[in-house]
Amino acid sequence: MLKNLSLCELTPKEDIEQRIEGLRQRMTQHGIDFSIILQNVDLLYFTGTTQKGVLVIPVDKEPVFFVEKSLNRAAFESPLELTPIKREKDARDILIDKGILKGRGGMEHDVLPVAVFERWKNVLGFHDFADVSTLIKDLRIVKSPFEISQIKKSGEIIAHVLGKAKELI
Repeated sequence: MLKNLSLCELTPKEDIEQRIEGLRQRMTQHGIDFSIILQNVDLLYFTGTTQKGVLVIPVDKEPVFFVEKSLNRAAFESPLELTPIKREKDARDILIDKGILKGRGGMEHDVLPVAVFERWKNVLGFHDFADVSTLIKDLRIVKSPFEISQIKKSGEIIAHVLGKAKELI
């Protein structure tokens, strides 16, 4: 029987902050000054939302979360400060103004289509990008208490559904 099941549990702010800090530490160790997070699973992991956007995590400044669509939904789901943009090219000007586009960048080479990678290199006018995929995977392998509770709840749901299916079949 399902107990205390909330259909909408947001990722705690502390989890998001710890994840970002963990990536920053790994970036520093690998000489990466900022990372551009574009892939949906990684966006959810670092922002708490899957709303269309781009997250930029510098090692020495606050993250910049550009949101293209569903700003209200992103504001509800994510503890991060949001920066609305209409066009991708707006991101470049904002990042330059904040002094973030410097040194060596990072992107998720293992999951980004080449066309997306190349488009963002051109949009930003920045071409020195390392692969942060392994850094993100190493971070994601360790689960927080919140993540463990979510895994347990999903197991309860699956057991409940399979139990009902067995009764009906």
